[in-house]
Amino acid sequence: MKNPKLTTLFLLLLSFPLGWAQNLREISGKVSDSSGPLEDVRISIKDKVDSKTFSSLDGSYTIKAQTGDILLFTYAGMKTVSIQIEDVTRFINPIMYPYVNQLDEVIVESSNRISANVMAQRYFERRNGIQSAYGFIDGDRTAGNILFLGQEDIMPVNLGLANLLQNRFPGVSTGILQNLASGVPVFLMRGASMTAAPQPAIFDVDGQVFTNFPNWLDIGNIKRIAIITSLSMTVKYGSLGSGGVVVINTFSGPPTPESHSKKYLGNSEFYEGDAVGMDVIRNNWPEYKKSLYASTSLGMAKSLYGEWSQKYGSAPYFILDAQHFFATEMNDPEFAQQIVEEHYSEFQNNPVLLKALAYQYEVQGERKKANDIYKEIFLLRPHYAQSYLDMARSYRDLGQFNQAAAIHARYNYLLDEGFMEADIQSVQEIMSTEFNNLISMENVLVERQLNNESNLEIPLIKGTRLVFEWNDGEAEFELQFVGPVGQSHVWKHTLRDNGDLIEREKKYGFSTMEVTIDEDLPGTLVVNAKYLGNKSLTPTYLKATIYSDYGSDKQQKEVKLFPLQLKEVNQKLFSFSKAIGVALN
Repeated sequence: MKNPKLTTLFLLLLSFPLGWAQNLREISGKVSDSSGPLEDVRISIKDKVDSKTFSSLDGSYTIKAQTGDILLFTYAGMKTVSIQIEDVTRFINPIMYPYVNQLDEVIVESSNRISANVMAQRYFERRNGIQSAYGFIDGDRTAGNILFLGQEDIMPVNLGLANLLQNRFPGVSTGILQNLASGVPVFLMRGASMTAAPQPAIFDVDGQVFTNFPNWLDIGNIKRIAIITSLSMTVKYGSLGSGGVVVINTFSGPPTPESHSKKYLGNSEFYEGDAVGMDVIRNNWPEYKKSLYASTSLGMAKSLYGEWSQKYGSAPYFILDAQHFFATEMNDPEFAQQIVEEHYSEFQNNPVLLKALAYQYEVQGERKKANDIYKEIFLLRPHYAQSYLDMARSYRDLGQFNQAAAIHARYNYLLDEGFMEADIQSVQEIMSTEFNNLISMENVLVERQLNNESNLEIPLIKGTRLVFEWNDGEAEFELQFVGPVGQSHVWKHTLRDNGDLIEREKKYGFSTMEVTIDEDLPGTLVVNAKYLGNKSLTPTYLKATIYSDYGSDKQQKEVKLFPLQLKEVNQKLFSFSKAIGVALN
């Protein structure tokens, strides 16, 4: 499996960045919409007027293209689909959607129409407006009475938030409820609900919902406060909001929902509890996988593997499943490695399959084997930002911190010299975050060059950090983040909803995203995923790395791997809380 010249070639490639391979090859597939195959779809290559074809009656097509080309799928009344050809692309089965002229969301009141985005932009102009976990609230246009307090009314002489709330808002009281252990008041609001037993208020601070009193807030950092007691306004918070909601915006917090969605993705709607568990996933496994996992002994498992390999021995996903089964379930890493070596020709020169194998080695604790695979991927994709990110992480896992720092330094050098481009909207920020963390945590000394605007100085992140990576750039899926009180946010990695991001991923070569969670967030965060396919009939491997106490001397990480194959089903991946750590579905 291991190429003896790998290390030497790897070092040489660090010095000579490569561009796109120029091999012309056939790309084929079928074009469809929600009703079925589409005939007469125009398939062309961007900026190449002489390269085009049309889909046949069953939606099938074939066109010659090369790595780096952008295929355009065009059909009257449908939104044009744009897909960049990667080194592994052979089949593309796109789904087209009707073109819809996107109109800005409006709020209608009598004959007045005001754009919701404009309302958010007027935040600083409106005294009776505040940003909540569920969007911008305009006190002049919503049902129910809302009490506001602006920064000009918040005097530094106040002894604290509790004192401020009691003195400036009528109807707010600590009542008889007290958290006796800490002395922190539990606020009650008269008229907040009609329940027999009074319910305490909850706090919405910069879009994050807290059930405990936020005694950590600095009065001098508060920009605006709103008290909401109307049932029509608190219903979005569920039963927890029946005692009223104290909404607080701070100067350090975000002014609009978009800018703080990355910090904590819990600001859209409520989770419907529709995610399926591992039992449903197992029921939809291929038959060979079901039979292997039903084995009662190692001998029985090897015998079954021998039988199934006669049929699926040339299928790389069967090899991946078998390797993982024997390495983890049967605790036989030697036999698992034997399986890989006997079928390694199925993986060579295919970065998508190699990355899935590297992911498996990582979760199995085989860090050196993962490192060797990442080196091979680097040879195949030296122009991908993800290759540098993977190599740096892998060297750090091996405790080779100087090598990890050297990879980051080399990447920044290539950016400075113009050999590579940086995507400062996403992957470059992740690279800078990990570089800063490496230096601060491992005491690595490097000479940092910051001549290029892409070399961002990112503040050190602290708290919980979730990093997601996937092996296939064509994968489409949704990640759902469910907060402690049921509020959720869905991040859509689809051409239909996030085509610009996917285009940047192909252009700059990355397949990763991160979410950072405030360390003061109470309760449990649940992460679900819905797989929508990868334009072929193969699974996608989604790796999740959960960092706890990120940026502190207690920093730890846990890596989980999820083969996504069951389509259009929301499945639970894992849950996380500071108290219990990570729990799988």
